[in-house]
Amino acid sequence: MADELARIQQYEYRQNSNLVLSVDYNLTDRRGREEPTGEVLPITDTQMKKMKMGDRALKSKAPVQDQKKKSRRNKDDQSKAPQLGKGVLVDNHELTGAYKPRTQETKQTYEVILSFIYDALGDVPREVLCGAADEVLITLKNDKFREKGKKFVDFMLKFQIFQLKNQGLRQKIDQNL
Repeated sequence: MADELARIQQYEYRQNSNLVLSVDYNLTDRRGREEPTGEVLPITDTQMKKMKMGDRALKSKAPVQDQKKKSRRNKDDQSKAPQLGKGVLVDNHELTGAYKPRTQETKQTYEVILSFIYDALGDVPREVLCGAADEVLITLKNDKFREKGKKFVDFMLKFQIFQLKNQGLRQKIDQNL
């Protein structure tokens, strides 16, 4: 019986009230009245009427994706459009995506570039020559091509560059007339 009485007294309020620690508010962070406390709060009818589920969700897309989709649509529209005058057999230039000169002057310049490349590479397929000519055109049109690089190419291919420059000057003169 004494054991039982001791066990009951062990859990009484008087015995344990002095063991409870009080909060030292100087050590805790103060939060404002509007900040959440972490407690679960009930949702009232007025809060439910203000907002519906998904009202805060934004329906926006990245502008880059929109531009990419538009360009894809344009390409798809162009590819789906009926292509008049084209049969099953397609010109090889259209398959490879190689440069195809349209005017007589650009054809002459392109042929000069192809002849230079043919002299340098020898007997190779026309696709290889056209690919190399495309790379030459890209390099010549590149504004970032450094002056040192141009001087080196000028030194290596003095005569050929001279012919290309003359061909380009002829085209500019013809365009101005």
